[in-house]
Amino acid sequence: MPTENRSSNTDPRDVFIRLNPLGLGEAELRKDSTGFVDQRTHSDYLLFLAGYRESHPEPRHHAEPIAWMVGTAIWWHKDGAERDYEERSEPMIPLGPCDSPSEIARVTAQFKEWQASLTATTAKPPTSAMNCADNSTKRADCCIPRAFGSQTG
Repeated sequence: MPTENRSSNTDPRDVFIRLNPLGLGEAELRKDSTGFVDQRTHSDYLLFLAGYRESHPEPRHHAEPIAWMVGTAIWWHKDGAERDYEERSEPMIPLGPCDSPSEIARVTAQFKEWQASLTATTAKPPTSAMNCADNSTKRADCCIPRAFGSQTG
């Protein structure tokens, strides 16, 4: 089955007609304002639509961070995290959904950069420091370290 574009301007009825999974005739595929003129076709279309929506989910939007981590401290308000960041030499890392591999790579690189700066000064990083690629739940939709539990969507 070909992949279909799920943008807001794609009418699933047109997809149903183009694929014609039941081999229906032209008269049975006539559309009306909300579905199909033929009630049997409309019922079949509703089943098709449920499967179509299940296999073509709406794109997820990137949510804002739900918390920030500075060192081993978790801040629920960004202003507290920013104050803590200014007082310490540790990075401020946003926590929350990160559903793209590039976001996981960015957070991992940020952590490794910070870790390398500590190695240069012979300081030891906290054991619960965040590194999505190594310490998280290994799910691409969650960047909360195991030490603090995970939240999945």
